Amino acid sequence: MNAACRLVVLRHGASTAGHSLLLGHSDYPLSPSGLAATQHSLTQICQAGPVDAVISSPLQRCAHFVPHATALLQCPSRIDPAWAEMHFGDWDGQPLDVLQHQPDWQRWRADPERFTPPGAEPYPVFRQRIQAATAPLYQPGQRLLLLSHAGAARALLADLLHLSWAQAGQLALSAAGWLEFSLLPDQPAYLLHLQQGMTP
Repeated sequence: MNAACRLVVLRHGASTAGHSLLLGHSDYPLSPSGLAATQHSLTQICQAGPVDAVISSPLQRCAHFVPHATALLQCPSRIDPAWAEMHFGDWDGQPLDVLQHQPDWQRWRADPERFTPPGAEPYPVFRQRIQAATAPLYQPGQRLLLLSHAGAARALLADLLHLSWAQAGQLALSAAGWLEFSLLPDQPAYLLHLQQGMTP
């Protein structure tokens, strides 16, 4: 029998954009507090067991943390564009307090699986991207660390646990929070751990 793969999904900490912008592909680095919170979570992950490899989104709020992770974990790493956040099109990088007054904002919030913001990546396409990126991660006996984003973590959670987008969103994952799954091919996935990030 194959040993399970353990997949740890670490959401990046707060960026220099704070919480005021809708961040998809808009690229901002980690803030000092975001870096500290992500380092704190990495220490927790390391204490829970060794990590065999790090996979990261190419966006700098994840990718710039990779050297910190590999220095502590002493393991190889790679950047995978498939783990970038959803692209929000014309809304990407815009202030949330402005977007909330857009006529289509509530439509998107109510049904993101069926309504796509102007110029944005449709949710079904995003979810297929995450599914395709997950398949190669089934590596028996390995514990892998994935540095990614809230939307990617939510899509992964929905896919692995057979949830709707709305249901997956009921499991909150704060900045620098992390999840750990146990994965076996052709078997149900198990959520082993959910840890919220350190508050500043």
